[in-house]
Amino acid sequence: MAGYQKWLVIGLILRLLLIPTTTYGDLHAIAYALHLLPFEGETDIYQRLREINVETSPVPSLGTDFYTYPPLSYFFFGGIMGLLRPLYTDTFSTAIASTQAVFVTYPQIFLWLTLYKLPFLPFDLGAAFVVAKFFDDPRSKVRAFALWMLNPAPIIAGYLFGQFDVVPALLVLLSFLEFKRSHPWRAAFLMGVGACFKTYPLMLLPVLAIVATRTWWKRGLFVLAGLAPFVLSLQLLRGSPAALDVIFNSNPAQRIFQSTITLGYALDMTGYVYVFVLFYCIVLLHGWFRTKGDLEDLLRYSLAVLLLAFAFSFSHLQWLTWSVPLIILDWVRNPRNQVIHLTLLGTAILASLTWQFGPPQEFLAAFGPKCDIPKSCPSFSEFLAYYMEPVHFANIMRSIFAGATLYWVYISIFKVERREVINGQDPT
Repeated sequence: MAGYQKWLVIGLILRLLLIPTTTYGDLHAIAYALHLLPFEGETDIYQRLREINVETSPVPSLGTDFYTYPPLSYFFFGGIMGLLRPLYTDTFSTAIASTQAVFVTYPQIFLWLTLYKLPFLPFDLGAAFVVAKFFDDPRSKVRAFALWMLNPAPIIAGYLFGQFDVVPALLVLLSFLEFKRSHPWRAAFLMGVGACFKTYPLMLLPVLAIVATRTWWKRGLFVLAGLAPFVLSLQLLRGSPAALDVIFNSNPAQRIFQSTITLGYALDMTGYVYVFVLFYCIVLLHGWFRTKGDLEDLLRYSLAVLLLAFAFSFSHLQWLTWSVPLIILDWVRNPRNQVIHLTLLGTAILASLTWQFGPPQEFLAAFGPKCDIPKSCPSFSEFLAYYMEPVHFANIMRSIFAGATLYWVYISIFKVERREVINGQDPT
């Protein structure tokens, strides 16, 4: 713990300030879905939400398929809510089934937000300590720990948006740590467990398989080892006709295919290139032929995949949480890339400010219903509108992020490999 105390205290203070005071539409929606397990005994959350009348829904703007996460996340966090139900009290069921404006007016709002978000904290702190384990020297350990504790992306995603991305982020980190300790099968299994909460670790399974071994059949076995816990978790709702459709075919799940390039025209159908799939293929093939099978390759190729997904798919700030642990590892290992890291983090947050943060009263539960000051404060988008269209600003930020991503991929993967081929040595 030597050297960690200051950053632990500062990070905890930031989190404890947000835990009881901030709410958001995503938090409201997820909490509503989770409460159906302990308060109403609902096990098939996907079918249940599809039967909601959108006009009377507490989150009408999100439609019905708004809980798109694998079933283990529902039973895990719904189970925690069940354990804490005596503290929530039965009033919570009525409150969470109300609109956001009504929900924040209940006097128990501070307690409910605390009970909802506190389960994220052990995983959050666990990620901070695990990311430090990748380094041997004390100075690098403390730096990595501090960069996680002070990083705005996981703080905002978890304690403002109410998203639980810190859970799969920790499991993916543990997977990389097991690989570092020469336990690739455990690494694949942990990657699959992470996918039981959010499906993005499935994108990293092929990367792990390619780096871990050089033979076809072993690579296939690694992928199967990672898929096993995920497939088993789906059996929790094996009788649900809606579950797989929501998890894999709903609009949020399909956003990775929304960035396209028109390519050709035949048989009355325009052809498209899915941009992420294009880059994903390039990265995987490059890894297939160039990987040396070490931890550095696993971290580099994995970060490339996650940054490309954020840059060219759907730039929700919670998606950046997936990349943050690997950005931190690269930040400490390669200080020369810190300008790129700052560019990535800064542009992602600024782009999110234009649409994910509404007026202050939408997320300041402590003050919104209590006084008019936050209601009189403009949102970032409203402030920005005096000078330029917020959508233009957001697109500029996203474009800079995409440019920084491509440059990082070039210098960290392609340029490094090219130098190795030319000079016969690793320039790093």
